[in-house]
Amino acid sequence: MNHLKCVFLLLLILPINLYANEFDTNLLVNGSAESSLGSNDPSIIASPEFWNSGSDNSTATSLRYDIDGLLQRSSLGVQNRFGNSYFAGGTSSLSVSTQDIDISEISNALENNNRTVFADFRAAIGGLDDQTDNATVSAFFKDSEGRVIDFTVLGPVMPEDRMNQTALLTRSSYTEVPADAQSVTVEIVHGGGDGALNDAYVDDVSLRLRSIRRTRRIVPRRPEAMVNGQDLIYNLQNFGSDAEYRVLLIRRNRRGVIRERIRMRENMPYGSALNLTRGFWSMRYRVVTDEKTERSRVRRFRIFKNQ
Repeated sequence: MNHLKCVFLLLLILPINLYANEFDTNLLVNGSAESSLGSNDPSIIASPEFWNSGSDNSTATSLRYDIDGLLQRSSLGVQNRFGNSYFAGGTSSLSVSTQDIDISEISNALENNNRTVFADFRAAIGGLDDQTDNATVSAFFKDSEGRVIDFTVLGPVMPEDRMNQTALLTRSSYTEVPADAQSVTVEIVHGGGDGALNDAYVDDVSLRLRSIRRTRRIVPRRPEAMVNGQDLIYNLQNFGSDAEYRVLLIRRNRRGVIRERIRMRENMPYGSALNLTRGFWSMRYRVVTDEKTERSRVRRFRIFKNQ
């Protein structure tokens, strides 16, 4: 019997372990412009390997650090943290590079094991002195038909953000991946505005997937409830407008210590909303009608930070 239990547990965790490497490594190929030797001349384009040009006019290029007058290894935010090269906009006022990542097998395996997937998305973004050239790095989550169902954008980093210095500043986001996402397109956009060169700089772009076991976010059927960001909406339609109720909401920290209590004893109109602090909550209610009194079990749920 113990042997059968071990086999069953192994089958549960195996799909997760098969994709352990995807959670430890950057899913982007050449996210730091290091796959080939970068150009030592900003007017000579060295297209970054494994990245697709967004248009015929795009001149996105890989440049070497320490070119006179441009980004240095000693520049603010760089300080020898990265490799030998970085992404720049080249000679056109708008340069775009994209890379597609298939996450279907990872996403499906985690979904089948009741886990929520998050994208840890990071990039170092910057520019030259007080020039307004600026870059954005975006991740577009797509379904099986290639339609964008969610996205996150890093940047831009403007001159005032970097105190009018030549610099790279790290920007990041931690985004829940839609359950039906099958691929991700990462896009680097260099927007130029000052000078003959597009001095919008990017380096160290990474996309890593993380997962947590899914937490219940839908609580009592009666009254029906829906968690949407920080809004907990009670639907008292099933009980009629004359129903009287008492509701007790308790928020606890991770150690189980009570941090907040909310008691409600008056009628709440249908569709009313209550703004709750993010955290771990429990709820118990009692509804009294002309026909009967209904009590609930304790229901637990979690309020997440608004995206």
